[in-house]
Amino acid sequence: MDRPTARERSERFRRFLEGRCTGGPLMGFFFESYYPLRRYRAARRLPPGEYRPDVLAVEEFAADYERLYALHEAHAGDFLWTGSAFWGVPWVEALAGCAVVADQGTGSCRSLPREDVRSADDIPCFDTANTWAAKALEFVDALVRWSAGRYPLGTTLMRGMADALSALHGNPDFIFRLLDDPAGQWSIIDRVARIWTAFAEAQLERIPAFCGGVGAFFYNCWLPGRGVALQDDAVALLSPELYRELILPAQRRIIGAFDSCLYHMHPSSFMPIRELCETDISVLELHVDVGGPGVRDLLTAYLQIQERKPLLIWGELQMDDVKYLVQKLDRRSLALNIVVPDEERAEEMWRRFGG
Repeated sequence: MDRPTARERSERFRRFLEGRCTGGPLMGFFFESYYPLRRYRAARRLPPGEYRPDVLAVEEFAADYERLYALHEAHAGDFLWTGSAFWGVPWVEALAGCAVVADQGTGSCRSLPREDVRSADDIPCFDTANTWAAKALEFVDALVRWSAGRYPLGTTLMRGMADALSALHGNPDFIFRLLDDPAGQWSIIDRVARIWTAFAEAQLERIPAFCGGVGAFFYNCWLPGRGVALQDDAVALLSPELYRELILPAQRRIIGAFDSCLYHMHPSSFMPIRELCETDISVLELHVDVGGPGVRDLLTAYLQIQERKPLLIWGELQMDDVKYLVQKLDRRSLALNIVVPDEERAEEMWRRFGG
């Protein structure tokens, strides 16, 4: 199948973000495992349990990035494969002083709570000399060489303020701390937001522009200017009041600090769609989780998003799901990143709905 050029695809994303994508929806495909220790073969060498950044041998990841880029480009679709610092690491939590653990059984990495955090003073400020920060930037510098302008680069996995609180204090303990000491927790939220912003800026300083923008890690989208991807899954555990009072102001600051921002959400009982749509967010991404509500259950949420913002849907969508979505939603501001079991499924969906 003929594939649009990278410049044509970035222009389609520009029109999608403006709500005027003709011939939509945008469609792309996600191949292989989501779990980073399985997706990146070099990461399978990580020792089980706690590890330090010096065990991540950046040059050993070169073959993984080339393989994943080639796999993506071998098949049709509107999306642009994006390189970022290895997103198996919980980078923001590590920068906040949490220990990092590799779990080869699940294929993912996680951080361990800290028992010594009582105030923002217990969390280090961002410093490019920090060993975790230096390792992330080493990945970015390597990717600039490896990509050689062929694909966009983007900021890596960076979980937000509620996620960081959950990591620092444990779950559900972080909720009790928000209730018992909102002022003290706000100071921690502020420190994490500053770490987040400074870490993103350090990466973007090294990332060359690609057709006037950058990529969005994992989602393989294009974003104009100095763009970032933000997620805050633990927001789903908060009341709307706690979210609006303590988390949303920090999110607004982050969103406002960059030219564009993709925000990732999972379906849950509380999704701050209205609040986020009132920010300068560029696009809202809502997962279709395995075992969670399907696209028909989420139609109301999709319509609420599309009233104000472009919508990106990521998940294991079936043919009937895609048919339903293109019938019910505005194609001009709709993008689908479909997890596929094999290359044949991707080609079949593209023939039927893409182009």
